[in-house]
Amino acid sequence: MKESPSLKGHIVESEKDLYLVNCRVDGEEILVPCKGRGVFRDKNLRPVVGDLVEVFIREDSPEGTIHKIYPRKNLLLRPPVANVDQVLLVQTIEEPSLNPLALDKILVSIERRNLPVLLCFNKMDRAAEGELDKWTQLYQSIGYFVLQTNALTGEGLVPLVGALQGKISALAGPSGAGKSSLVAKMTGLDVQVGELSKKILRGRQTTRKIRLFQIGQEGYLFDTPGFSTLSLEEVEDINRVQDFFPEFTLLKDACKFRNCLHRKEPACAVKEALERGEVHPSRYRSYLKILEEVEGFRSY
Repeated sequence: MKESPSLKGHIVESEKDLYLVNCRVDGEEILVPCKGRGVFRDKNLRPVVGDLVEVFIREDSPEGTIHKIYPRKNLLLRPPVANVDQVLLVQTIEEPSLNPLALDKILVSIERRNLPVLLCFNKMDRAAEGELDKWTQLYQSIGYFVLQTNALTGEGLVPLVGALQGKISALAGPSGAGKSSLVAKMTGLDVQVGELSKKILRGRQTTRKIRLFQIGQEGYLFDTPGFSTLSLEEVEDINRVQDFFPEFTLLKDACKFRNCLHRKEPACAVKEALERGEVHPSRYRSYLKILEEVEGFRSY
């Protein structure tokens, strides 16, 4: 069977042993249904959504074969997605009300994975006067890129779409924050459906799919429950907690004690910064609570 010249593209959807690969041919994007080669199974290597792959299409079949998986920059396991560039973290000030501790726990989870964060406060019209700007300024001062959006009206979506271009982004945030509404507004799709074409699924058992949504011309976004909560098992040592608070890492070397946990130790640079208003009380409270929980977990 004769094969065409190879095509290169990202896997944007997977279900069991079938993959959809987004390839560009003569300036146009096409979705190619593909199967993986048996050699991947022999090497205990399985293609996943986000992989950059090389595809061959047989002349007698519209279905392609994945022949090569290019080196990955990273791999998330829940769900399995490769080459993630950043996390879009969607939150709300109201409806539901912002939970600073829950937000900071998710940020710790993302920081532990060493991924950049886009923090998006959605439902901006529901926030009480001054509250939206207060929380936006707080997280901007830490160094996070913060956006304000309204998924219903489309306000703020232009800079958000721009920030997603050229990247594979993980979507995270609590239930009710409007994640699906944001994706629907940016893509024009019913994100609750997310099915492969009936032709591709014919005769196959339907299972949960992993899908990349294309945002603009060069952006991809996928939903993941992996950042929704912080598992205490992820933090190996209580001394590591401070490493996931960016504003603390700039100060810890100025503490008197090398292993300062910024609680009751004397000459603590973090506590001194807290007293000067350079560390926000909300963030410090979150740090103490997370530290306490990790410490309790590690004591068992």
